[in-house]
Amino acid sequence: MFLTYDMTREQTFINLEEWHKEIVAHASPEVIIYLVGNKADEIESKEVSFESAVKFAEANKIHKVFETSAKTGSTVEEVFMCASKDILKKTLSDIKNDVTAVNFIGGTTPLHRNTQHRKDFNEQGQVQEKGCGC
Repeated sequence: MFLTYDMTREQTFINLEEWHKEIVAHASPEVIIYLVGNKADEIESKEVSFESAVKFAEANKIHKVFETSAKTGSTVEEVFMCASKDILKKTLSDIKNDVTAVNFIGGTTPLHRNTQHRKDFNEQGQVQEKGCGC
């Protein structure tokens, strides 16, 4: 699930509190949540710091935080690749735990990752220093 806000409009960040409550109330407890700030290209208009986003994520047990730009494409592909890999890992884990499932062999493609505008969290909600497992 992507919780997205406009980094140039603080009110959109404040509204995340309500959106997060909706996710918790209606989504599966196993849902993976990504916090995605958009308009990273508009540095001079930025109203929400990356540090504020990380604090929000830590407080709400959100899995990963990204700063992106739909305009320039910065970090957008990485968000979707990371989500795809997390979904694949979950699916493979579910298959592995299902004795009736057919054996499945998968692989990954290494990508160049820019981790400057991203924080990853472990299951306890603490920042992982080693980066994303995806």
